Amino acid sequence: MRKRKINISHLRKLLWICAILSFSVLLGFTSKKQTIRESKGVRIQIKDDNQNFFLEEGDIKELLNSKARKMVGKPMNDINIALLEKIV
Repeated sequence: MRKRKINISHLRKLLWICAILSFSVLLGFTSKKQTIRESKGVRIQIKDDNQNFFLEEGDIKELLNSKARKMVGKPMNDINIALLEKIV
């Protein structure tokens, strides 16, 4: 019988291909899970280094509730973030 010699170069290429395919599959599952995930609430964070306090969290929540549709419970990919930024 004839023994086959394992070529290190081919083995490395095969391992890289397997690693890239595995990463792609995992990334696809993560992307799908992110789009299905529903929003649990709205978190507002105001960064004001000058302590001016022109707007407060309650003002922004009231503005979003009056102008934007219900966001809580909607899938994350259905929320129009550009529209929310224009409203605020």
